[in-house]
Amino acid sequence: KRNNSWVLRGQRSGTSSRQTERTENFTLSELAANTSNFAQENKIGGGSFGRVYKGKLADGREVAIKRAECSSKTKKFQEKESSFLSEIALLSCLNHKHLVGLVGFCQENDERLLVYEYMRHGSLHDHLHGQRNKDSSMLNSWRMRIRIALDAARGIEYLHNYSIPPIIHRDIKSSNIL
Repeated sequence: KRNNSWVLRGQRSGTSSRQTERTENFTLSELAANTSNFAQENKIGGGSFGRVYKGKLADGREVAIKRAECSSKTKKFQEKESSFLSEIALLSCLNHKHLVGLVGFCQENDERLLVYEYMRHGSLHDHLHGQRNKDSSMLNSWRMRIRIALDAARGIEYLHNYSIPPIIHRDIKSSNIL
């Protein structure tokens, strides 16, 4: 750890040299301020890890903030803590244009948050089934559908064949394709 950032090494897509990646360490109060105290109107999703909120950092970057639902009182806390630390270590080493980048994290008291790049167009699931389906003609052409499938496949190929260590996603679905 150096200058409030974790320094981790990973392989960049398309190169064989190792590059240094920096993952920012945020405070809980910083992330709460960036999401209007995790307001319901900033909630953009959720899953097994917890809820996801849209936020805006002090430098103007839009981010998606994943807030874990865990407490030190639960017996699964140690398992979730290990999973959180593994996710930081692995994701901070990835760099590919078809993968959402990890910007940083917050590990304060019982709180565990991951900060990702914000994907303003939403998920493929949103376009297929949700609100974006009505006002978007994105999926009306076969050309666009093939492009989406190829881009998703390229991201998966990177994880399987080029990331070090290789990563198997295990939860590929339309709501995880942004």
